Amino acid sequence: MKRSLSLLLVLSLLCTLLAGCSGKAACPPASDGGNQEPLPKTEGAVARCRVAAVGEGNTLLLADVESEQGDIYTLDASGLPLYCEPTERGELLADSQLAVGALVEVAYGGDILESYPARFAEVRSITVLPDKFDDRCALYLRVLGDLWGKDEGLNGDVKYISVDLAATSLTPAERSAVAWTFAQSHGAEPMELSYEQLCAEGYISGLMGENAFPQWEKGILFTITETDELVAFSLPCMSEGEEEPSMSQFNIKNTVSFGASKWRTALGAYGFSKCVAVQNNDGVWGDYHINGGEWIS
Repeated sequence: MKRSLSLLLVLSLLCTLLAGCSGKAACPPASDGGNQEPLPKTEGAVARCRVAAVGEGNTLLLADVESEQGDIYTLDASGLPLYCEPTERGELLADSQLAVGALVEVAYGGDILESYPARFAEVRSITVLPDKFDDRCALYLRVLGDLWGKDEGLNGDVKYISVDLAATSLTPAERSAVAWTFAQSHGAEPMELSYEQLCAEGYISGLMGENAFPQWEKGILFTITETDELVAFSLPCMSEGEEEPSMSQFNIKNTVSFGASKWRTALGAYGFSKCVAVQNNDGVWGDYHINGGEWIS
């Protein structure tokens, strides 16, 4: 099945969508003092993490953005001091509820408790880093959720869910956090292998023989691939020689183009292409639009 939509996104429509899509503010506006107090001096270690998911009881799933190993952590933020760092001084925040997409620094004793996801030992405080909000993890979790809801017959009796995000701009830990969250939400064991890796490790059967029919009997593969396709906008008419306006004045900070799919067998797959999403000046990603074909096999 194929469906064609216009590749031209109307700027006014996008701005309207983004204006109504804003995350919880990470930090209040800077003040002249008042409740501000210096950030606490900590001994031990500090981990810089992205909030990838928020569960019941203010339990955070954190992705260590500086880790090359894909380290992710769970952290119960209830009762922990939460600070904002707009300047050299930090403001103690009364509301400890963090939004998905916030970038934070976790001060802890230095030890990591072995589990998966791991846990910090002796957590002392959380500091929100302003102007670093980016909820691309949430965007791709929405995409994965939409894929799950299409051709649901492919989802039955899965033990494993592999989420291949290697061709996205997420950090290794953010990719691991998305894969873990999505698989856990469907009661499956998370994996991050590509189709080629699944074949090499023996998960895909039916690869050989005259009547080869590749299939993953116990799992399903989800893939999101970012592309270099340009995002087109309808801009206001400009006079000759007039400087092209910055996208930020239209509440546009960034854009991304991508395709997404899920695969179970050679004749059991679904996907869509030429998707576009826009990030506003606050770092929030709006709804994505499918501008290419949707296909099923």
